Amino acid sequence: MILIYSNQPLSADDKELQRAFIEDLLSPFFINDDDFVFSTESNPHLIKEVIRQHKVCLFFTESITKIGLKSDDLVDVISFLLKNKGHFWSEDENLTFSEGDIDILQNKIANLDFEFC
Repeated sequence: MILIYSNQPLSADDKELQRAFIEDLLSPFFINDDDFVFSTESNPHLIKEVIRQHKVCLFFTESITKIGLKSDDLVDVISFLLKNKGHFWSEDENLTFSEGDIDILQNKIANLDFEFC
């Protein structure tokens, strides 16, 4: 499952644009509309529950700095994702994390300039 995260609700058109963008990039993997879940959840515990429940393999967001979580909470969520064999991708910052990045995660996120909504 691919989790598309936004701190604000996405319109149907925005959802379709995000889905089409990822489907285009990952087309060799036979992605279809049923492989996506969208979330605007701001509670880190509930985000982890979405990751667990939907067996998220990719957490995609336009910008990691606009997620709206404190950096410690963000590290916790991404660490949980990576420990569960998932991957993280932030488009604007061209930033990706996978399981081997757990030990550098804290430093990478600490160096980002966050926007809190």
